[in-house]
Amino acid sequence: MAHALKRTRKKIAMFQNNIKTAWRSLLRNKLQTGINIVGLAIGIAGCLSVFMLAEYELGFNKDIVDAERIYRVVTKFNGPFAGQNPGVPTGVEETAATLLKGTDVQSFLHTYPAQVSVPNEFSKGNLKKFSHQKDIVVTGPSYFDLIQNYVWVSGSPRQSLSEPFQVVLTESKAKQYFGLKDVQEAIGRELIYGDSLRLTVSGILQDPSFRSDFVFNDFISAQTIKSSFLKDEFPMNEWQSVRSADQFFIKTAEGVTQEAMVAMLEPLAKRSNEGEEAGDDNTEFSLQPLADLHFDQSLGIFDFSRAPAHKPTLFGLMLIAGLLLLIAAINFINLSTVQATQRSKETGVRKVIGASRSQLKWQFLTETALLTVLTIPVAMALSELSLRYFDEYLPEGLGMGLWSVKVLLFLSGSVVLVTFLAGLYPSFVMSSYHPAFAIKNRMNSRQGSHSSNLRRGLIIFQFVLAQAFIIGAVMIGRQMNFVLQKDLGFNKDSVVYFSNWGQGASKRDIFRDRLRQIPGVIATTLQNKPPIEWGYQTSILNFDVAGEKVESEVHFRYVDTAFVNLYDIELLAGRNLLPSDTTTEFLINETLAKNMGFQSPADAVGTTVEYGSRPMLIAGVVKDFHVRSFHHAIPPTAITNSTSNAWSVAAKIAPEQPFPAVMDQVKQVWSEVYGDADMHYFTLHETIDKLYAAEARTAKLINTATGLAILVSCLGLFGLAFYTVTQRSKEI
Repeated sequence: MAHALKRTRKKIAMFQNNIKTAWRSLLRNKLQTGINIVGLAIGIAGCLSVFMLAEYELGFNKDIVDAERIYRVVTKFNGPFAGQNPGVPTGVEETAATLLKGTDVQSFLHTYPAQVSVPNEFSKGNLKKFSHQKDIVVTGPSYFDLIQNYVWVSGSPRQSLSEPFQVVLTESKAKQYFGLKDVQEAIGRELIYGDSLRLTVSGILQDPSFRSDFVFNDFISAQTIKSSFLKDEFPMNEWQSVRSADQFFIKTAEGVTQEAMVAMLEPLAKRSNEGEEAGDDNTEFSLQPLADLHFDQSLGIFDFSRAPAHKPTLFGLMLIAGLLLLIAAINFINLSTVQATQRSKETGVRKVIGASRSQLKWQFLTETALLTVLTIPVAMALSELSLRYFDEYLPEGLGMGLWSVKVLLFLSGSVVLVTFLAGLYPSFVMSSYHPAFAIKNRMNSRQGSHSSNLRRGLIIFQFVLAQAFIIGAVMIGRQMNFVLQKDLGFNKDSVVYFSNWGQGASKRDIFRDRLRQIPGVIATTLQNKPPIEWGYQTSILNFDVAGEKVESEVHFRYVDTAFVNLYDIELLAGRNLLPSDTTTEFLINETLAKNMGFQSPADAVGTTVEYGSRPMLIAGVVKDFHVRSFHHAIPPTAITNSTSNAWSVAAKIAPEQPFPAVMDQVKQVWSEVYGDADMHYFTLHETIDKLYAAEARTAKLINTATGLAILVSCLGLFGLAFYTVTQRSKEI
């Protein structure tokens, strides 16, 4: 026992001595210490920031109760023009209640996300406006059967979402709207959504403590649709049209496989294909596991929600951060091996007085560990700065906190990893010197040659990595320039459009007509969407190709007759649309004309397609234009004269007119038409920029990483040059 205690005390004393020696060495070589701290801090800060981002993104939807049994139903279009839509026909909900009864489907959910202002709140007699609320969903009680993590403060799903004109709020939203300390006082109060949708607060939820893509805070009862103007915004029992906003989720019983559930959806597919001839081009429904929702770039999450995370980008960031740390570790190795000649006498004396090689290794590893520990506060400060610098690109809620348990564990692991990555080889080199050569300050020629060759190789490797970063930055810069400058098939300049959710068709038309009277406005149009946007709506068209009936998923734009002219979309053949409130004819794009088997656009003019069991005339063919980002090929697209579905007003501003001055006049017109209702508008340039937010983020990250890689590499080269000059001072 006494012998063990003595041995422990000896080890503690040795460790304390190693710390003192390491500290003195770091102070004696201030330049090398400074270079290593800066380099390692940049590498560790990059790794820490990426770790926080990866932990955040990879944790989505994992805490939802029974997440592994929840699926999103995806509409799949087969045949020659196959495609997918994350939404389903609105008729699915009512039909599913009958067709899925008694199956292994425990619950199902239909969601209708909305983006609208909540302009009125009468707390303490004051009028408040809450603009552009994106976390609103129209849904039913089944929402809380599917997502069971919510805690009710007041009310219940059956009581609070079963009747028309009810809304359930989270605690934070209730406080925001009403300014209450006791959120239960909000029960029974009225809120106005849009311009005229009056809803009564019927339930309060605790703010969600789980991380998910279901980011809703206002839950409007689905029964409100049938009893209000929402029936125009969300047409029910529709089978021919599919919108990305109309999403359908199911929860299966335990032990049921995904393949078995797909088979259970076949009755819904048969109902969707009712009246169509059986064939390989019929519509099907497939299932997407909830775990895949957060990373699906092709289907997206919800309309108006954040863009999906991109796993390849996430893994690419991990690689970049690792390379930065590797470059910093190479600096440490190079500077340590160069300094080894200066510390050879120290090593020789230690060996002469009895130090073993293993003790010397631990001495130099302790020095590396101490340096790394000193680097951690600098790395944490740099990580905090980087998160602020990239704040506009980072998801909301990322703030894990630099003092959280996970971050502290990560930093502890970083200290161990960097200590062995950067310190292992120098410790082997410096502990391997022969005492006689070391005391005389002469290294073994073979050791010196080996160290010199290794340094040259590591320096070359460093700058090859830096060159790779530079090449990547140039390529991404050119790619960004391409996507922002390429012709989209329409004119995007000076176009602004307004969101008129719930404002009514009569006011919409008055607003459009008043806009035309403003001197700076040269054109206006009604539309459901601009030519390109993040959300999309598709419908099924049937037509004959070589005598065979073909079904195709087609992207739709519901517009008035001014749409084509305002956006300068080129009409290749035929004529423009005639005025109409309902769909009577189409303009189709080149892609759809080719899919229909026509060799030239003129051949398609005057033919008909079947839409909702009715023949529709093709009035003309327009040149292909992009309706989604360049990540997607131009799909078959139809433009139709249905102003009843065109809830948005677009205006083209004269380029020579100052935009702020024109918008001041537009705001005046808005207030005269809509009163106190908030005006929401978007420029088409902003909409297009949002489509490439991921590319912009990647470009900024690569440019920053390139600059840091060059900086760290040059710091290491400077340190080597400094020590070379020092060694040759007598010669100089």
